Amino acid sequence: LLASASYEGVRLWEPPVGEEFRLIPMNDSFTVAVGEGGDLLATGGPIGVRIYRIDGRLLSDLYPPPPAPPSPWVYAVALHPERPLLASAGDDADVVLWSTETYEELFRFEGHTANVLDVEFHPTNGDLVTAGEDGTLRFWSVDTGLARMSLPAPGSVSDLAISPDGRYLAVSGARGFVTVYILEVEELMSEAESRLSRWWTETECMQYLDSDTCPEPPDHLSR
Repeated sequence: LLASASYEGVRLWEPPVGEEFRLIPMNDSFTVAVGEGGDLLATGGPIGVRIYRIDGRLLSDLYPPPPAPPSPWVYAVALHPERPLLASAGDDADVVLWSTETYEELFRFEGHTANVLDVEFHPTNGDLVTAGEDGTLRFWSVDTGLARMSLPAPGSVSDLAISPDGRYLAVSGARGFVTVYILEVEELMSEAESRLSRWWTETECMQYLDSDTCPEPPDHLSR
């Protein structure tokens, strides 16, 4: 299914025919995500996060209603492709992982220093990838709630996408850049060998390879 959000509500489309088959009226949705099985729908906006069935029935409003503190403006939501998990992020710089079974908050990922504009689940290992206005890409474990690694971006990142095989990550931003990252360590090492005039430092291995130790350099490179 394909879904789009606007001031009129959420529209659902049936690819590849391209026919709209449902409009769910709402005027407070900024972003929308559809579950892999096509049975759940998540929306985000100025009122927080809501979960719907695909027929439009509201299942849960994940932020408390007034007079509780104002909800953050949610810019991005994502549903896990295999597990009952939902990620949301917005203008409070935090990323929240929710259960779509109990509607409870499971983890709150803290590390970004500005608005978080996009979130995606890695298609093969299930990690959560987040990006935003602070110019960083962050990877989080959905099992432990801990940060796995962080990558720099050329500027504020508004959109990210991961290839279906999980090998590449593409990001774009308001400055007009599009950057592609290699996520598969073996391919990254091969690319590094062909381009670097020196080998990785311990700090670089920890940051970019998510490893406490560096592999041995090839003969033609030194640390």
